Amino acid sequence: MEASLVSLLHKMPKIEVHTHIGGSLRASTFRSLSVSKNISTSHLQFSDVSIQKGFEMFQVIAKLIDCCEVLHRITREII
Repeated sequence: MEASLVSLLHKMPKIEVHTHIGGSLRASTFRSLSVSKNISTSHLQFSDVSIQKGFEMFQVIAKLIDCCEVLHRITREII
């Protein structure tokens, strides 16, 4: 990337989007990433989620989004 572009990007205002990205994760992607990272999610369901289960899901999602490749995949799926 050109230095001028990097400089411009650093100067631009930023917004917090991590919650929206994590909250928009497709169920199939959630399951796929959980299996690939060997994280047990059998106790979590995407239907009829209580507040408590929702917080549990976000704890797992934080573990799933652990690299740029996963973030890129999820963002691409959302868009």
